[in-house]
Amino acid sequence: MKKQLTSTQHINIIYAKLQKNEGLMAKYKKCERCELNWIPVEEDLCEVCKAELGRESKIHLIEDD
Repeated sequence: MKKQLTSTQHINIIYAKLQKNEGLMAKYKKCERCELNWIPVEEDLCEVCKAELGRESKIHLIEDD
């Protein structure tokens, strides 16, 4: 027969698993310019802001009519 765990024990197990996996998860922050898009912490600007500023970007902006 399995031993029933308390709520506190469940929380402790979940917390321990999260701490163990913390190094595996990517870290993100909001773009410093637009504060809309999430980017890796190593980046300064999102792809949209880079394109707007004329920097090298993976996207191309379409002008409005």
